[in-house]
Amino acid sequence: MPAPPPGSLRDPVTGEPGVRQEFRDSGGALLDGEHRESSSLTWWDSVPAEIGWGKSGRIVLLASFTAAQSGPHLIGASGIGALTVWLDGEIVIQEETRVPDDPVEAMTRPGEVRTQAWLEAGTPVAFRVELWPAAAGAGPLGVRLGIVPAADEDALLDEAVAAAAGSDAAVVVVGSAELTESEGFDRSTLALPGRQDELIARIAAVSPRTIVVVNSGMPVLMPWADAVQGIIYAWLPGQAMGEALADVLLGAAEPGGRLPVTLPAAEADCPVLEAVPEADGTLRYAEGLLIGYRGYDASGVAPRYPFGHGLGYTTWAYESLDGAGDLAAGRDLDLTFRVRNTGTRAGREVVQAYVAAPPGEPGRPVRVLAAFGSAVAEPGGVAEVVLRLPARAFARWDEQPGGWAWPAGRYEVQVGRSARDLRLTAQVQSG
Repeated sequence: MPAPPPGSLRDPVTGEPGVRQEFRDSGGALLDGEHRESSSLTWWDSVPAEIGWGKSGRIVLLASFTAAQSGPHLIGASGIGALTVWLDGEIVIQEETRVPDDPVEAMTRPGEVRTQAWLEAGTPVAFRVELWPAAAGAGPLGVRLGIVPAADEDALLDEAVAAAAGSDAAVVVVGSAELTESEGFDRSTLALPGRQDELIARIAAVSPRTIVVVNSGMPVLMPWADAVQGIIYAWLPGQAMGEALADVLLGAAEPGGRLPVTLPAAEADCPVLEAVPEADGTLRYAEGLLIGYRGYDASGVAPRYPFGHGLGYTTWAYESLDGAGDLAAGRDLDLTFRVRNTGTRAGREVVQAYVAAPPGEPGRPVRVLAAFGSAVAEPGGVAEVVLRLPARAFARWDEQPGGWAWPAGRYEVQVGRSARDLRLTAQVQSG
């Protein structure tokens, strides 16, 4: 539940923006209280002895809320334990939330309860939230209050489509809603939350110049990828995202990043989709080394966008690769290669070198990333890049002696723009 609009909450005691937070014992007596500016609160420690997991005390939030517009509003409260929410003295929510499997989830995504109520613009209403922490909880204590106007999703979608239809270009920013991705809990799907896929598809249908910006820290499915003109994966860039995005969209800056993960075409394509411990708590990594792009290579499945993929505002030709040959066990390998900027503006290329091992070893990846570097050149210019491939790229772990081994054989070094776009190859004889 998003936080209430700034300035809409007031501490009923001081009248300041924010809430009144209290600790009360089992009989309701006040143990401590203070003004807090935020309605999302977390405690790792420094709470009265009567407050905590399995304790008899409760955490209370008090606030006066004034709606900016008349209409239905979503009211939500979160915390781990028994939650009760009063609106102008009447109970509107009374539920108990579950205890998360991971203590970190207690902080990042505590259980939430919701209801809906009609609120009049300009008329203050009183909210009271009480949380009795669960008996078997773990991690930090937290309680939150959220109040937002209830959105008419169909109307909002229609409004966005109409705006796109009348524009020269459409930039659609989508991504992970608050608390849908974090450490400490797993996602149930790779799909974008809510109706964002529908939003993109409808806008792309009316605007041939649609650019999608994915503001997310995780791989997401892109069923609309072939229907849009461009995709920018922003990776949760933070408070300066607006300025940086404007520079990239307008060509003042070149998008220089390359995918650190593989983006699948379908959820079922993922090499490891679910990793669930057994009843005794054992988690078996049966996939071995075949995770990420290595798993896609092993299965032969084509991803939506491969590991290492990324485009800029110019094009590149890979012209030559030198330095391969015989390699002594345990030694690094230096390679020199040249790329030419074949486009019309200066640019930067991220060049990647992969090592393909000799065939015949079960469970060994088809290829592994060994090194990467960048090349910068003006239009028509040639850039020379030297990469050092570490000795470990040619080694494997030998369980018997418990150390790294360098099997003799013919390796292939593959250089290119991604794990699936390899332009140059060279043979390396080891041992």
